[in-house]
This record gives sequence, C-alpha cells and structure tokens, in this order.
Amino acid sequence: MKKIILLIGLFFLTTGCGFDFLKEEEELIKETVSSYITEYQDLSITVMIPLSFDMEEIDFFSESSETYYELAMKKQYQDITYKITSVSLYSESATAKVEIYTYDFISTKEAAEEYMENDGAYLLEGEEESIQKLLFENYLYQKMYEEETRIKQEIILNLSKEDGSWKVNSIDEDTLLKIRGLFE
Repeated sequence: MKKIILLIGLFFLTTGCGFDFLKEEEELIKETVSSYITEYQDLSITVMIPLSFDMEEIDFFSESSETYYELAMKKQYQDITYKITSVSLYSESATAKVEIYTYDFISTKEAAEEYMENDGAYLLEGEEESIQKLLFENYLYQKMYEEETRIKQEIILNLSKEDGSWKVNSIDEDTLLKIRGLFE
C-alpha cells in the first residue's frame, strides 16, 4: 500500500513540476517573440539593413519616391501591434502564432491605381511613360505613408533553442510581406 501511495505521490510531483517547466518555456518563447517584434518597432539595425537591401532592388524613379517608401516602411514597423495567440513547444524547437496589425498598403496600392486610372488620368495625358510612372510612384508612396487603415494578419514564427536560449528563425518572404503590409 505504501508503494502505491508513493507512486501516486511521485506521479503528481513529476507532472506538476513538468507543467511548471512548460509554462516557463512558454513564457520565455513569448518574451523572445516580443523582443523580435520590438526590433521592428525600434527600427533596429537588424531590420533596417534588410529593408535597405530590399530598397536597393526597387527601381525608384525619384528620391522623393524612395524617401516616402522608406518613411512608410518605418511607420509600418514602428506602429505594428501584435498579440501572441498560441505557442507550441517541441523539445528544442517551437512555433508561435501571432496576430499582427499593420497598415493596409495593398488597399492603398489598389486605391492609388484606381485613382490614377480615373480621377488622376488628366495628370498623365500626353506625358511620357517614365513621367507617368514617376507621378504614380510619388502618389502611391505618399499615400502609403499617410495610410491609417489597419488589417489583421496571422504570422507563424518558428523558434529554435540555441545554447539554452530561444531564437526566432529566419522568416520567409510571405511573413516579411505581412509585416510590411504588402501581402496579397
């Protein structure tokens, strides 16, 4: 009888301790995710350098277009809000589902295209194609900077445990586009 009571006691002791360990790991993962998103909000060098490289790939027609685009992205990063909805732990790896709220740059782009096609068409009449593109680009990026409508996106961040600490793995292109409000 003593053995049975001892076994039952050990069972409750080990499951209780295991539960606390899982809760602690979940909190560490949430802290890591929060720190990761804070890097965007703080315009950390770890997010600004990739943005600079990506901007080099864009063929801007003017410095003002480039400036408005960069300002829009910085605003997007600084104003991102989020909610961690779930965490799944798998030994040395984990995933975190995160709802992010970003400016809706896709709707901005669609509205800008519609405006330039209809109401802004008089601006483009008789202009060379390069001038038309310049006017559209300036208009679009300025409107992106002025955007206030937010959308909710879900992203999944994968994490790995390295040297006892959780790290967010590199994100894929779709996740980056969601963070930038450019996911279609």
